[in-house]
Amino acid sequence: MNSTSLPLASVVMSVWNGETYLNQALESVRAQTFADFEFIVVDDGSTDGTPRLLAAHLAKDPRMVLFTHENRGTASALNFACSQARGKYLINLDADDVALATRFEKQMAFMEARPDIVLLGTGSRLVWADGRPIRERIPPADDASIRQELLLRASICHTSIAMRRDAFAATGGYRAAFKIGQDYDLFLRIADHGKLANLEEVLVLHRIHGNQKTALLFEKAILAGIAAQVAARLRAERGSDDALFESDGPLSRAKLRQFGVSDKEMDEVTLIVLERHLTLALSPDRPPESERNAENFIASVRQYCSRFDEKFLACGDFPLLAGVLNLKASAEAAL
Repeated sequence: MNSTSLPLASVVMSVWNGETYLNQALESVRAQTFADFEFIVVDDGSTDGTPRLLAAHLAKDPRMVLFTHENRGTASALNFACSQARGKYLINLDADDVALATRFEKQMAFMEARPDIVLLGTGSRLVWADGRPIRERIPPADDASIRQELLLRASICHTSIAMRRDAFAATGGYRAAFKIGQDYDLFLRIADHGKLANLEEVLVLHRIHGNQKTALLFEKAILAGIAAQVAARLRAERGSDDALFESDGPLSRAKLRQFGVSDKEMDEVTLIVLERHLTLALSPDRPPESERNAENFIASVRQYCSRFDEKFLACGDFPLLAGVLNLKASAEAAL
């Protein structure tokens, strides 16, 4: 790419206090076999060593463009980055993850050959904070299978996505009402503008580290996901989801009840997700430095589950939850 031509792609990244893993993410972008891109980074008001790291990389790579503003949240930061993009495609990478070297090359080749595809994800490898592998996920590849899974959950890994910039713009971008779960909401809306696909190959490393979620934050993420599903249903039935965004917003239990979602449904989905994430918190393979974070997460699960009747918990298949609620035999059997 020369200074007078437009890049084929714009890589976008938002970061807030990400100094621990940021260097690996930035290096993975600079090491790509595909070079026809600009790299737009938004520092969302970091107060740690992030600005220093960004400045060092900015000095080494003329493709990089850096913006800094006060903390506004992920949705706002990514929307701003995308608004500055000049490329035909937008490529996302989270600031604590790693893009494998051929990722951009393979995604751009696929999308150039398939003009009907508006969003393309890839397989991902979940890794511990220290980079050791946990497991791989190869998502459904074709549009029909992705849409079927989208009815239940995000079937695309956000840190792996490439999008057509015009399709993203047509959606209006990430919605600020979704403080969490904005990626799932975007997937459901961009699907109205063309086909979706996933490459059946691991091309990103998705990092699990200690400063991520408590049980209460998981509940908020679940409510956001359900809200995104309700919004999609309203658009299909009424042509608009505006009603969901009136008064107290889409992420409250009260609002979701108004649109036919029961407390039992919200609780059951949250418990299923907590059960799944306890496999990581209780894993003997977790890094020693994450021990305190795992303990804090388990404590938050105990506090969260104290609201439920034991009979309700017993009705579901939650052996790890039963274990952290002091039924240790169940937890050991589950592991």
